[in-house]
Amino acid sequence: MIRAPWNPRDVVFASLFGAGAILIAMLALLAVAGPAEGDDSPLPLGGRELLGVPSTIVLFALLEGVFVVAALTFSVVKYGAGLATLGFTRPKGSHPYLFAAGAWVVGLAGVLLWTLVVDLLGATFLEPPETARDLLDEAGGSLVIAFVLVGIWAPIAEEIFFRGFAMSGLANRFGMTTAVVLSSALFALAHLDIASLAPTFILGLALGWVYLRTRSIWPCIFVHGLHNTAALMLANLT
Repeated sequence: MIRAPWNPRDVVFASLFGAGAILIAMLALLAVAGPAEGDDSPLPLGGRELLGVPSTIVLFALLEGVFVVAALTFSVVKYGAGLATLGFTRPKGSHPYLFAAGAWVVGLAGVLLWTLVVDLLGATFLEPPETARDLLDEAGGSLVIAFVLVGIWAPIAEEIFFRGFAMSGLANRFGMTTAVVLSSALFALAHLDIASLAPTFILGLALGWVYLRTRSIWPCIFVHGLHNTAALMLANLT
């Protein structure tokens, strides 16, 4: 693990900073965004637009931006750390991107197992939501806009915060294994949906494993983007 100067307290403060910033953004959008005719989206702020752009799209872009700002504020700005400390380094090991893809497949197997258990128990409230489908609808069916947001921007922002920043800071106090678990839990909670908790946590474990093995967030960004893009393409075909 890359040795980071920040600690779990910084991770907590960065998380609170991010939560506060998003709450303010949501309230601001509620105040200034007007209703969009015929929009019954289940997503937060669904049915509102800001300058012709659906508020949910604006909020999603802002949310990911907050992750980046929070991570940089409590690492680069506070401690003068370089971007390499956040994981922007050359991956270690042979074929790191193939390893990342393999870890993703293992994570998907875990998610599939969870889904089967949920189906067997009849716990419909734990069935993963169709977030990719909802976001694609909010983007007016534009695959390009949706891809830029969830296939590129979200993986970069979330890997900077949850792997490069949070996981490294937690490892300083709790050790690497516990840091993987805690950062994955934080990753799951940040998605703000009880039905997404377990699947996102499982994928977070896979991404944390990739970061530990490669010591770089580049393979993590790659496989995170691969996952989101696959979900988006599947939603576009259905």
